[in-house]
Amino acid sequence: LLAGSWTGIWVAFLGWFLLQASAMETRSLMLRDALGGLRVHDLMVRVPITATAGSTLAEFMNGGAFAHRFTTYPVLEDGRAIGLLPFDRVVRVPRSTWGQTYVRDCMLPRTDVPVVREDEDLLKALGQMSAGRINRALVLDDGALVGLLSVTDVIRLVTCKTAG
Repeated sequence: LLAGSWTGIWVAFLGWFLLQASAMETRSLMLRDALGGLRVHDLMVRVPITATAGSTLAEFMNGGAFAHRFTTYPVLEDGRAIGLLPFDRVVRVPRSTWGQTYVRDCMLPRTDVPVVREDEDLLKALGQMSAGRINRALVLDDGALVGLLSVTDVIRLVTCKTAG
């Protein structure tokens, strides 16, 4: 009797697992259909607004960061991309210390940020971004910043393509 009840639970679990796998495969096919053939350069933000590593947070914020719709900024030092500055990291710093806190102190270092090429397949780049926690990628060409890619932009495109 006890073995029979466990069998029923096992069958139910197996059915649930198969339904989840099927739904995931359907989403994957929709994503491949919507993004197939696209490259990073088709969706990236070209010439993104950047932050300078040696600037204070006060200088960066007073320099017009509020005037843009972006929530993450590539950080440059000597013309090279060295990381990303997510806005949520700025707001964690007390405003009274913005004048003494440098962008480089708040940024995510390049080692913690996905880096993609502009000619890279968009699906491959999306996989790299999904593996991290930032949902953004620096688009570099021989170390030089050429753009910024966001999962939000990919979602917007997929939503438009699948809705109509």
